[in-house]
Amino acid sequence: MTPKKTIAGLSATAILMGGIDASALDEKPLERIEMVASERVEAKQIGNKVETTLPWKDQAGLKVVYDLGEPTIAEKMKDKRKEEVITETLNTKQPELQRKKDQLLTYKNEVEHTGTSSIKIDGLIISATSTEQRTLIAEQEIWKLDQELAVQDGFKVDILLNERPTTNVFCYDIQGAENYDFFYQPPLTPEEIAEGATRPPEIEGSYAVYHKTLKNHFLGQVNYETGKVMHIPRPQVWELDNEESTKEWADLSYTDKDELCVTVRQEFLDKANYPVRVDPTFGYTTIGGSSQAILDKTNSRTWRLGRVFTASEDGTVTKMSAALKMTSGTQTGTVSLFINKADNYTENANQTQIITAESDLLLTTTATIFDINMSGSIINTIPYILNISGDWEDLSSSIGNVMFDAGSGTHFFRDIINGSGAYTTSKDSPWTPSVYSPSGTSIFSIYTTYTAETPATTTYSCSGGICGGMNIKGGAIIR
Repeated sequence: MTPKKTIAGLSATAILMGGIDASALDEKPLERIEMVASERVEAKQIGNKVETTLPWKDQAGLKVVYDLGEPTIAEKMKDKRKEEVITETLNTKQPELQRKKDQLLTYKNEVEHTGTSSIKIDGLIISATSTEQRTLIAEQEIWKLDQELAVQDGFKVDILLNERPTTNVFCYDIQGAENYDFFYQPPLTPEEIAEGATRPPEIEGSYAVYHKTLKNHFLGQVNYETGKVMHIPRPQVWELDNEESTKEWADLSYTDKDELCVTVRQEFLDKANYPVRVDPTFGYTTIGGSSQAILDKTNSRTWRLGRVFTASEDGTVTKMSAALKMTSGTQTGTVSLFINKADNYTENANQTQIITAESDLLLTTTATIFDINMSGSIINTIPYILNISGDWEDLSSSIGNVMFDAGSGTHFFRDIINGSGAYTTSKDSPWTPSVYSPSGTSIFSIYTTYTAETPATTTYSCSGGICGGMNIKGGAIIR
């Protein structure tokens, strides 16, 4: 049986320890299969290497390999390696979901003891007429949260250091990386912050992983959504027996040798009490890790922004989708999604509007993908601008955002419009964006769903026993 260990402070269903060469050290190698975000993730030790397979949709995905090295004589004598590998499933939304559950449990207790009449928790409003009804609703919502808490969407392949290592850099070999882009998420510039962008601490210094070619949803085929496969947050390191007071950030880098490396501060390793845990996470998600304001009650501003894409085939768009969230609170905001032809690559130039639709959306502090139905034709040889705007005047406070990652440069367009009527102005057709960049790096969490155009068909008439064929002299018929 594979050894198991529970690490305090982590939201995991189980933790397995492995990475030991059984033939030399009399311990069973790591072998584990888990369903993570509907993907079959497998971690297995082969010799001195721990290989973790991370598939994506109908693609082989990535294989993450950590080489433990040949065990030394000292390790064989101790029957223990200096390094081990720990794998763990986790729910990346666990802290937020647990907070909601704790609030509901407190509310349920207050209902039963004081008859509290109503509550609002991140968009959930309970205001039933009787104590029994309010208690029942709270219990149902707690049950729903329990189901969400049970869903795993991330997988850790961590390194446990049992003694001070000879290096402060720990690298994973990434196989299959030729099909994927690893986009580093740098600190935001003062200008980006002033223009409404936000990047959390765990995203700053992280990597967003996108497929190089697959994105959007061709109806009847696999929905590749934004083309994002996973996010690898900035890792942390801590003393295993003193996590709360010793945890600190490590640095993450992706090399031209297809290696993902974690660099730990040398002074930390020199002074640490071992064992120490180095903690990278591979989190499945299609949503960007940073946010960009599009409807801003705080500063009375509306944004309209987007970047160029080209459809893989001619087709008819049936809907557009965007990942949105509130900076704080829960509110309903009006949002419009647009497809414009990229007619001119310059500022203040007309961009012909092809398709648009708007909807009132209930936005929360959890980034959520919203669908807005629309209809219109697109052609695969024409560059289009997928873009978005929102009405700041709908909000009573705070800021509504679209999610994004820093990525490869492409044509980017933007307007920031201030004051009353900004949203109406933003919807002008044709659109004449005031800002244009040929190398905008923001990949917005927006994508399209479309159907293929029906190919033209030829109908043949039948005559003399020949249908759609050729009558060749001499009596032969080719059909």
